[in-house]
Amino acid sequence: TMTGALDLDGQELVLDADGDTSITADTDDAIDIRTGGSDRIRIDGDGTFIKGVTSAQTNSGIVPRFQIEGSSSNETCLSIVRHSADDNAASIRIGKTRGTGSELVSDNDFVGLIRFFAGDGTDRESTVADIFCQIDASTGANDTAGNLQFHTTADGSNSSTERVRITSAGELFVGTTSGSIGTSNFGCNIG
Repeated sequence: TMTGALDLDGQELVLDADGDTSITADTDDAIDIRTGGSDRIRIDGDGTFIKGVTSAQTNSGIVPRFQIEGSSSNETCLSIVRHSADDNAASIRIGKTRGTGSELVSDNDFVGLIRFFAGDGTDRESTVADIFCQIDASTGANDTAGNLQFHTTADGSNSSTERVRITSAGELFVGTTSGSIGTSNFGCNIG
């Protein structure tokens, strides 16, 4: 039985008989996890979780705290599966508050973003398409109306433009973001 701290002073903690599976902190303020003699996961000092590269990458203007990279489908796929004999689904949940708890969001706050970006030979700053979720009315307790916006990037550009919006009222706008139904490009009520 060990009591107190185990200080390896930057050395490897070897976890198997042949020595190719280990945990090390040989870089200051970072943890590396190796299996089969290869680095698999790195956790940087700022909490960035990295799989497939040795240092955090800037993607579309930010350095995400969770990064998975690779050169095959298996290496670059995130799978979430629910096993239950009912009609419930697995989910990805994106949320927004105005504080650290459940502080009220405001009209026009963006709640979530799914961004598709691509390497353009220079960097990873070129946006290809976006899906936004945005609050689109006054908010209150159990009252958070929202819209979905679909953006695509035109040829010759590296930033996206809104092309389609579905409002909280069930209106569908294509080529415009508001206006009277049946005017200004294409708008219709789908509610």
